[in-house]
Amino acid sequence: MLNFSCDYDVIVWQNDIEEISINDIQCEFSLKYNGNQITVLIGKSKLTNWLCVPLMKIGLELSYFNDDFWNRSNLLRETDQITSEALAQAMKILWEKKIIV
Repeated sequence: MLNFSCDYDVIVWQNDIEEISINDIQCEFSLKYNGNQITVLIGKSKLTNWLCVPLMKIGLELSYFNDDFWNRSNLLRETDQITSEALAQAMKILWEKKIIV
């Protein structure tokens, strides 16, 4: 399990990344954030990086996994600020820990 905190405005919340499963195509994990829990799939193809959150019906292209500014901005088109921040930071942490490349 990986723990990290996020902040937006004056709100600070704790997040947990659990149940990480990786194969050649994708990384699947459970993200607990701000009282919510979602399953997240992120992957890489020849042309792009991508993210899918099936429960929220979100599927979109990403920048580099560590580009939290662009990824958060793109996620904001599909979800709220807190969810976007948690997802962008989770991907960045997985990249920094070399769990995803």
